[in-house]
Amino acid sequence: MLTRIKSFFDQHMVIQEGLPAETHRADSVPLAVCALLLEMAQADGEFTDEEMAEIVSLMKKEFRLSREDVEDIMVLAEEERQESIDLWQFSELISDRCDRDEKLRILDTLWSVVYADGILDRHEDYLMHKLAYVLNLSHKELIESKLRIMED
Repeated sequence: MLTRIKSFFDQHMVIQEGLPAETHRADSVPLAVCALLLEMAQADGEFTDEEMAEIVSLMKKEFRLSREDVEDIMVLAEEERQESIDLWQFSELISDRCDRDEKLRILDTLWSVVYADGILDRHEDYLMHKLAYVLNLSHKELIESKLRIMED
């Protein structure tokens, strides 16, 4: 997986002058986040247009990507998601490569996708709790993130 991801980023991502160094990480974090967002969007059995639009918007904003790059990452993320047995590889990669603040921002993005259709399904809620645990985030942080997104 990592070779395909690095190859994708080497071929498609253009480093923009003046952006912080962390923006230029040619690693698999954006792909892992996208795979989790796609999983979250489909956890309730429906993948709505609102959820799709939210994922595109979040990926563009969080990783400073063009729409074309987001679409390419989404295709690759969906392939990796379909090939994986579970979400462990994606959440573990994020846990290893991201600091606590980055993980909390990712948790916010996940809640944003959950609430894109206006409904919290029990499968989505379960998955959010599971991901927070794997990312070593507390229940308090999970609920604070949820409330923050609900207020928006």
